[in-house]
Amino acid sequence: MNDFLKATLLIVTLGFAFSASAQNRTQEVIDSLIKELASDKFKPEDSNRVKLMERIAFIHYSVNPEAGIKYGMEDLALAHKIGWEKGIALAYNAIAVNWQYKSAYDTAQGYYNKAVAIHEKIGNKKGAAGALSNIGYCYTLSGDLAKALDYNLKALTIFNEINDKPGIANTLGNIGSLYMNKGENSNALEYTFKALKMNEEVGSKAGVSANYGTIGSIYVQQKNFPKAVEYYKKALEINEALGRKNAVAGNYANMGNVFISQGKHSEALEYLFRALRIYEELGAGTGMAIVLGNIGQGYSELHNHFQSIMFSTHALEIAKQIHDVNAEAMLTASIGESYLNIVRDTALNTDTAVSVEFYSGVSVPNGLIPKDKKAILAKAKTYLEQGIEMGSKIGNMFNQYAMYQHLFVVDSMLGNYKEALASYQQYILLRDSVNSGEAQVKIASVEAKRELELKDKQIQLDQLAVEKKRNERGFFIAGIVLLLVVIVVVVRYSQAQKRSNTLLAKEKQRSEDLLLNILPAEVAEELKNKGSAAAKNYEDVTVLFTDFVNFTEAGERMDHQELIDELDACFKAFDEILGSYRVEKIKTIGDAYLAVCGLPLPDPQHAEHVVQAAIRINKFMLDRKKKFGDKTFEIRIGVHSGSVIAGIVGIKKFAYDIWGDTVNTAARMQQVSEPGKINISETTYELVKHKYPCLYRGEIEAKNKGLLKMYFVS
Repeated sequence: MNDFLKATLLIVTLGFAFSASAQNRTQEVIDSLIKELASDKFKPEDSNRVKLMERIAFIHYSVNPEAGIKYGMEDLALAHKIGWEKGIALAYNAIAVNWQYKSAYDTAQGYYNKAVAIHEKIGNKKGAAGALSNIGYCYTLSGDLAKALDYNLKALTIFNEINDKPGIANTLGNIGSLYMNKGENSNALEYTFKALKMNEEVGSKAGVSANYGTIGSIYVQQKNFPKAVEYYKKALEINEALGRKNAVAGNYANMGNVFISQGKHSEALEYLFRALRIYEELGAGTGMAIVLGNIGQGYSELHNHFQSIMFSTHALEIAKQIHDVNAEAMLTASIGESYLNIVRDTALNTDTAVSVEFYSGVSVPNGLIPKDKKAILAKAKTYLEQGIEMGSKIGNMFNQYAMYQHLFVVDSMLGNYKEALASYQQYILLRDSVNSGEAQVKIASVEAKRELELKDKQIQLDQLAVEKKRNERGFFIAGIVLLLVVIVVVVRYSQAQKRSNTLLAKEKQRSEDLLLNILPAEVAEELKNKGSAAAKNYEDVTVLFTDFVNFTEAGERMDHQELIDELDACFKAFDEILGSYRVEKIKTIGDAYLAVCGLPLPDPQHAEHVVQAAIRINKFMLDRKKKFGDKTFEIRIGVHSGSVIAGIVGIKKFAYDIWGDTVNTAARMQQVSEPGKINISETTYELVKHKYPCLYRGEIEAKNKGLLKMYFVS
């Protein structure tokens, strides 16, 4: 057994020992509370007894969540018995924490929601806001950052209403971290600096250190590594002074990652191992998994892929044990990349064997790394495909597109050129979606031009006013004769001012009409007021895709002008139909037409409105086919409901667009539809089945989606 493998086993052993020690200390506290509960201090139906049981249930989460749930249910029963509603809410919260620690996030959220309902009923706004924030944390742990952000924003609204400054500061910090993880650094900095100011005001050193850590991570994303280290060190100093070991470990880990990014690998590993030792002492599974993965990444940067795979595999095992799906997806992909890098670094072009000397003389345990080049690539392909599947489930597009890039290289090396092409296409699609989804467009140049025009008009008016005053002074010199001149000047000034005002009004209307012609009204208003419009997530929308069947063949039957005129006539009719149902046209792509309902303003009937519009579009095309025959087209229509990201792309000829899996699925619905048919997904069907008769088509294969249940709208 090599030295590295010995070190790995030693770390695991110490980790279990320290974890048990930490658990023993917590168990001592629990035993003390249980002893107090068994004393004669409390009456059987005392609210103080409910509080003590809630405390016992709550702190069980780190040592024995099953027992914590049991105590929580007993506490809940007692709170119900004495009719103490706040105690019921506290019991729900304690039960939820234990389910959360078991990674049963849906169950935890269910109990948190019950706590929210009771807090709202009894007017305990602080309790309701805290429970909403906890629901957001569950979504954070499960990788659903959009919903996590939504619940934290709801909590922030309530904390602001009651002016709870610690709650405001904590929630602002959570929101800043979520925006940072979403790659929206402008919003992340805005909220984090607000949190920092509030934490400094209330004297929360722990909050200040957390904000420093987030700011450091934002600077890492911006590749401003000196600033990142500066803020991480600020956070570290505070946490060391406060004795907050878990936070100190996080600071060490973050500094290690910065040094990896800078290529300072020895410093990086030093800090990462410091963090690992603390996480093992605390028995912090998530921290251990993340740091082990980062250590693996550090060794990968050093081209020591054997150790990289060993550390990453150990991290993956921990992530699976604690059900951290986000970490599991990233680690799986990282292992796949390391297998690929083995083949890259050996630079084997003809020989199918990988030299053992490449691994610095270490023996390969249990065939973890095969010697055959194709076998290594096969392992890389397996891990990358698993990582892509996991990333798809949690909606991590950023992680997916990087994995598709590596999968393209693997398939190319294996000679799977058809699969390599498909992987490359997915890589480009997801890369563009991520870059577009993160973009925030500034139209300062447009507004500046408009302001300049207004200033020019004002200068003209000012010049006329000066001329008027000059002539007024001349009145005293020239008398009655010059008075007539002044009157003429005043009349001319009045007419010029009227013309200028009319011109300004027309220019302003032209500017606003232009914005409204290319953007939704609400987005255009945001652009006018702020000078920018951020991309936003919309949870409940329905997307419509149409496509003309055999469009190329139709073009061969018509000359160019006929083809353009027919497209124009059809798309104008579509625009008019969609406008009747509050469906927003997004764009045309050749002969395809993309639209969505439910944004930027929510529409509870988004699915019904899109289906009704699709029925009218389909009827329009069927009637047109009867009238013009081969001089028009047949149409396929696809519809799917879900969530999308919407915003503006580009800084020139900017356009409003939507991205996300919902858009891709709607496109697949259209592709497997039939001429003259409206094909809807199971999600949309569940929303409209009460109003529109539908024919079940069964489960149909959709590209990159597998088997999906589909329905034709009758």
